[in-house]
Amino acid sequence: MQPIPDPLVARPWRLGAPPERVIRAVAGARGPLWTRPHRGVLAWSALDPSATSFRVLAAAEAEPGVPLGTWAAAWMHGAQDLDGEWATGVPQDVVFCPGRSGRRMARPGLRPLRSELDDEDVVVVRGIPVTSPVRTAFDLGRTAPNLDTAVADVDCLLRHTRVAVPALAAYTARRPGWKGVPLLRAALPLLDPRSRSRPESRMRVVWVRDAGLPLPLCNAEVRSRQGRRLLGIPDLLDPASGLVGEYDGGYHRDPDQHGADNVREERLEEHGLVVVRATWRQVIEPSALAQRLRAGYSLAQRTSTRRWYVPPSRRS
Repeated sequence: MQPIPDPLVARPWRLGAPPERVIRAVAGARGPLWTRPHRGVLAWSALDPSATSFRVLAAAEAEPGVPLGTWAAAWMHGAQDLDGEWATGVPQDVVFCPGRSGRRMARPGLRPLRSELDDEDVVVVRGIPVTSPVRTAFDLGRTAPNLDTAVADVDCLLRHTRVAVPALAAYTARRPGWKGVPLLRAALPLLDPRSRSRPESRMRVVWVRDAGLPLPLCNAEVRSRQGRRLLGIPDLLDPASGLVGEYDGGYHRDPDQHGADNVREERLEEHGLVVVRATWRQVIEPSALAQRLRAGYSLAQRTSTRRWYVPPSRRS
């Protein structure tokens, strides 16, 4: 049996279940106990190299002292929904931020984002340097492949951090000529940290951009005018017409959850609201969904009986 090299330069963190341990290469480490996720990095062979925590820690070891950015930084800040996969399930590269003059090159699974970094743009989270929350939101929005992804990813970060949309807008305004800023500017009016999932955020983009409807309220309480009973907290709501949008994720297929969804939908419709539901496939192929939303909006305008209301504290 090959002896374990001594000393080990290891970093055990409880970033997932089970805890991950990525080990920087040391002289003489060989054998089936080790894998090499990146040049100069060794890892226990029993670990799952596709796990988000593994990929983040391996990247941190591959680029020691260089801040991680975009989704990996967001994940370190607590936005666990940003797991490093595109909407299609394809893994994203881990982005590291060497600054404008950094000469580090891309390698499989790792990609540099070369932009100016101020001192306040970098923080250390559990021993790993990452971009600050506001800088992470800025980079997520401007490097996204499209508006849907920009809104969904930045929403996810906002709901897990204390970054406010006005602070992000101000940060963006101070960098008008940076690459990707026009995309982020387009995303800013659509952002809402009250969104509870990335697909829900994408549905909001379809609602505004594709269906041409007014910007909806996000997860606002709806109560009955008689008795002020809580009717539900719909994903999206147009308070003028009474149109409701609901995203049905995978857990909605559970029989108990599906039954509860039906009861809530009936309750909303009994009080004069019109409900349009959408699945993941409908959100990422939005033309048919946009048509259904427009039809629902027209129906709501004609038939809404306003036996419901949104408490003033929940309207903005």
